[in-house]
Amino acid sequence: MIMTKRSSVRLLSFGLLLAGILIIYAITGTVQAAQYRARLESTYRQSLSALAEDLEGIETDLTKSVYANGAATLSDVSRDLSQQANQAKDSLSRLPVEQMNLAGTYKFLSQTGDYATYLSKKVYAGEVVTAKEHENLLRLLQYATKYKNSVTQMVEICNNGGQITKRDVKSADGTRLPAISTDFSTAEEAFENYPTLLYDGPFADAVLHKEPQLLKGQDKISKDAAAKIAAKALGCNETRLNRLEDEAGRMPAYVFTKGQQTVNVTKSGGYVSSILFGGKISTKAIDEEEAIKQAAAYLKKLGYPDMRSTYYAADSNICTVNFAYCRDGILYYTDLIKVGVSLRDGSVVSLEARGYITNHHRRNVPTFTVSEKAATAKISPYLEVRSTKKCLIPKEDGREVACIEVLAHSADTGEDALVYLNAASGAEEDILLLLYSDHGTLTK
Repeated sequence: MIMTKRSSVRLLSFGLLLAGILIIYAITGTVQAAQYRARLESTYRQSLSALAEDLEGIETDLTKSVYANGAATLSDVSRDLSQQANQAKDSLSRLPVEQMNLAGTYKFLSQTGDYATYLSKKVYAGEVVTAKEHENLLRLLQYATKYKNSVTQMVEICNNGGQITKRDVKSADGTRLPAISTDFSTAEEAFENYPTLLYDGPFADAVLHKEPQLLKGQDKISKDAAAKIAAKALGCNETRLNRLEDEAGRMPAYVFTKGQQTVNVTKSGGYVSSILFGGKISTKAIDEEEAIKQAAAYLKKLGYPDMRSTYYAADSNICTVNFAYCRDGILYYTDLIKVGVSLRDGSVVSLEARGYITNHHRRNVPTFTVSEKAATAKISPYLEVRSTKKCLIPKEDGREVACIEVLAHSADTGEDALVYLNAASGAEEDILLLLYSDHGTLTK
């Protein structure tokens, strides 16, 4: 078939038009990709700057802890440290960093605030900070300073032209700069010799070093399945989630974020291990009793059954409720979950279930040789018994001890106390003092 001149012109015109359209699409795609990369870079830089500020605050509060000698001061500082550490972990989780290189960092952030709280309790109880404990604070301060300096240097790299979205970057003057992720790995080296701290806080090394009991024998789930679990936990559609770098370590997890919340879902079993919240709640519309109900319902929805609320504390319009596993009338203080509920609308904003996942497993029912009635006869005659419970408590060496918990009141001091008596021998295992305030009930 012979093509006419007019047909040739039409074909050529069509070809040029098609080529033009493809070029326009290519340019548009390139522009959109560049815009996305720019937005992502901006988000990363904001998170990096926030992390630097949080670490500077941690360094400041640790310095105050070293100088402090009063219980009130240590209490205030420990509260600030816990908040700063949580914010730092949230900022860290929003950066493109290989989580397996940051186990020491997360351990440091988790233990820092809790160690200060432990020392605060000691001082409140009339004890003194030992030379070894003071040395531990100094070492924590040294590590905080090293890491703060490393992150500050990374901020300077970005200010000099470095881009977090590129693995290797060049500054404007042509100086070769290492990748941001490599710098994080370098910063991680500051924690290679991180000290083992012996104390009885919820993030004690004995707990962190255990293999998670609940995850043994569990099937691995896909990232898509994890996204569905994360979306359910945050009450949103999966399309609203952003996926971050996976968490490695003893509890590998998929990590997702939405707004100011970051959620971790374990790769084995698909359990929500934590939800971090980096925002603030400015108003209050519900009371703590309603918050506890919302927290209990939320745990059932996530698949954490048989949990009983024990104590709570409210701060900055967030009510943090402590739950312990309860079965056959026995309260397991080893298997704990903390749930943070917004007092503005009753929504759950944070969760910490690592302790539960680490310790929870099928146990034989503990033997209680000493009855609850017999246990009450063994406490001080100066205490008035209010109630008793069967429970299992953790010890510093990792053991679990069956006890009778006796809630008692002292007419002499006006205080309430929890006395724990060994269920086999009746010997005292521990005594905790209860602190009541408008914000909730705590122990010391």
